[in-house]
Amino acid sequence: MIGYVTIGVSDMEQACAFYDGLFAELGAKQLFGQDRIKFYSAGRGQPMVAICTPYDGQPQHQGNGNMLALPVKRAVLSVFTTRLWNWEPPMRAPPGSDCPSFMGRMFAIQTATRSAFTK
Repeated sequence: MIGYVTIGVSDMEQACAFYDGLFAELGAKQLFGQDRIKFYSAGRGQPMVAICTPYDGQPQHQGNGNMLALPVKRAVLSVFTTRLWNWEPPMRAPPGSDCPSFMGRMFAIQTATRSAFTK
């Protein structure tokens, strides 16, 4: 049910040194990433943990840089998006949250929690 979770960090180099060792002890390794985000998993098709600097460039804190991603089928993504947009109060995606590198939709709820549906 969980695709991945992100853990916000302020220093990517220091965080990689820590999480590379920690996840190796758990049988996981860094699978892929970019400058601001690195994904770890025990293997393809398994849930992932990502470390990242916050997308908005603001300091990392409990409501910024942390996210839960739920995998859904592509056909269901539009249904979920419609449901989110019709929720009261509406759940809106942060500006620029459509992800061109994968089929996904981010949304934020009033509690400052961020989540994403991904394919």
